[in-house]
Amino acid sequence: MFEFYCNGRKIAAETKNGEDYDLVNVGGRLFRVELLKVGRNEYRARIDNDTIIIKFIEEGLDSYTLDIEGYVVEYRSQPEDSAGNKGKSVSILLSPLPGRILSIHVKNGQEVKFGDELVIIESMKMQTTLRAEHDCTIKEIKVREGEIIKRGQPIIEFMV
Repeated sequence: MFEFYCNGRKIAAETKNGEDYDLVNVGGRLFRVELLKVGRNEYRARIDNDTIIIKFIEEGLDSYTLDIEGYVVEYRSQPEDSAGNKGKSVSILLSPLPGRILSIHVKNGQEVKFGDELVIIESMKMQTTLRAEHDCTIKEIKVREGEIIKRGQPIIEFMV
């Protein structure tokens, strides 16, 4: 059994190695995980029957910063303690697709709840609403309304 922090939240996990996969128990839920390296800092992860791409952005002494399907996530072996942000970490929302920022529904410093609307992106005449995946505080909005963005471009930085 080991513990780690994901975006400031403590998570307990346990792994059992199989022949070509690992069984990972997180919070009583068992996942079958297979990793395949597909690039210098990029892996294809098959978790149960879903496949995702994971890119290592930065590796520290006790932390990893990953891009998981357009979301930047920081994993730490200990909580990050800084003045005013004890136990919090910074995450960055990356654009999941290219397009134009149609509207921004949050402001710097605003506290948002899980499911709150953050921005709407227009791409190929379709609108995509990006919502908060957890309760957090908006640290910095990196785009402006009307701006043309690329897939993977930072949109919002927030404290979790």
